[in-house]
Amino acid sequence: EVPKQRWRACEKCQARIKAEGLHDKHELQSAFLKHFDTFLQQRGRTMIGWDEIMDGGLAQNAVVQAWRGLDWAIKAANMGHDVIVSPTSDCYFDYGYDAISTMKVFFFEPIPEKVKPDKIHHIQGVEGNLWGERIPNTERLDYQGFPRLCALAEVAWSPKEARDGDEFASRMRSQLERLEHLGVHYNRDESFVSRGNVIAQWEPSQIGSKFQTVEWDISTSVRKAGRYNATLVYSAGDYAIDIEWVALLENGVEVARDTHKGFSGYNKDNITYSMDLPAIKTKATYTLRASIKGNGGTDSAGDVFLLTP
Repeated sequence: EVPKQRWRACEKCQARIKAEGLHDKHELQSAFLKHFDTFLQQRGRTMIGWDEIMDGGLAQNAVVQAWRGLDWAIKAANMGHDVIVSPTSDCYFDYGYDAISTMKVFFFEPIPEKVKPDKIHHIQGVEGNLWGERIPNTERLDYQGFPRLCALAEVAWSPKEARDGDEFASRMRSQLERLEHLGVHYNRDESFVSRGNVIAQWEPSQIGSKFQTVEWDISTSVRKAGRYNATLVYSAGDYAIDIEWVALLENGVEVARDTHKGFSGYNKDNITYSMDLPAIKTKATYTLRASIKGNGGTDSAGDVFLLTP
């Protein structure tokens, strides 16, 4: 990311290239890095640099952080250099979840097949990068990082043959409860955790321009105490819905409610609502009630998913 074109117009840079017997700007960079590689080694330190440090010739002891793709990790490892793997394709958590989902991170394999068997030990590990220039607050920082960091931890600490997507998703249910307890504002809408089964739909006739309640009988889905996650997923129409809250009722009496702003349209934000049922009553009627309204119009339709304990 250094603008090397400026070095062409720099008299001092051109003088250094001539004095050092270098061929071009890339070799100038390499000479600079090799100087500081020696400087750091003499002080018991090791240089780590983004994979651009390979341009023009790599310093002898440098560790390469491969961000532009796995090809750079393969090249550096096969040259005998230690590598930290963090490609934009799988490890940049400032990217949206539509580009890098949690399960995409989980199935990322940081040891490329083209690394020679006797060079695999040079793959030192992985790193998740989350650049903060467009992160306005800690809540958004949490959202971008979690639960993707949980998946990256599995990649870093588990051998490939031991990683199982369904088993990971199952364990993440309790992990998300821990994040909730710790006050981490994780992405509630990640589909790596099963949304459960479709138990109802909403139709345009149920949507108004102001918040109003819509109810669905979920008695046949409630079989035991525990956490019930309801997810309202837009499927059709020109307009989205705003969600105010979702509640669980037992024989017409509210027993749990999750209140937070949700938005379900082409884009989806905070559309999963969690309710804890402390105990179950035999032959009771259970109802899901939501306060929703149209966002700019009232022709929205969608599915209601319910994930049971």
